[in-house]
Amino acid sequence: MEKQNTWKHQPYNGWSNWFTWNIALWLHNDYHVSQLIAEYSERQHRLGRAMDYDKFLTLAGIEKGEKTPDGVAYHSPNVNRQDLRELLAEG
Repeated sequence: MEKQNTWKHQPYNGWSNWFTWNIALWLHNDYHVSQLIAEYSERQHRLGRAMDYDKFLTLAGIEKGEKTPDGVAYHSPNVNRQDLRELLAEG
């Protein structure tokens, strides 16, 4: 890991790290995706199912290798999936 990027792995704006914050930012700033989040959350709650970030990406049509405009891969191992499950649960 490059020294100048170690800050990206530290807590950032209330999120586990910059990578997770960046994904959350872009998920909520895309109208279509934010609508899918609301629908997914409502359905999962109604059916009593847990939120699953990776399943949501599949539902949203976000494939492996796709990145945010800032270059963060949606499927990156640096992304805290628990944080993003909570984001999905909030709808």
